[in-house]
Amino acid sequence: MKARRILRGEKLAAGMVLTRDAGAFRKGRMLAAADLVAVENAGWTELDVLQLEADDVHEDPAGRRLAAAVAGEGVAPGEMEGGSFPLVAQRRGLVEFDAGRLAHINLIPDLAAYAHPRGYVAVEGDVVGRVKVVPF
Repeated sequence: MKARRILRGEKLAAGMVLTRDAGAFRKGRMLAAADLVAVENAGWTELDVLQLEADDVHEDPAGRRLAAAVAGEGVAPGEMEGGSFPLVAQRRGLVEFDAGRLAHINLIPDLAAYAHPRGYVAVEGDVVGRVKVVPF
């Protein structure tokens, strides 16, 4: 991924990802062709964006993949909230996880995962952990 600063008057392109809010569009949004006119009309003089390369994955699908990989038996990934994906208990039970695997994930740059401590009593619907991809 390549970071760029766009100055007023330079051309924006679909696929660029905002690294800060621009008008009604929030940080992290991948610009679609339909967004370009609205962003160009927003009040900014310079705009920081990321250009994804062919093998890059946007933080939303990457976060969904990470949440699905981390969720174990009795836990399901939820919808993104505040930049992270919750891990939601599907039934009552004790939280159990592989601490070494969790630590390994947190050693990978730009990935973060955490969970309630082992033995935490969860009820259905409790958020027992979260994962996040931290690209900015």
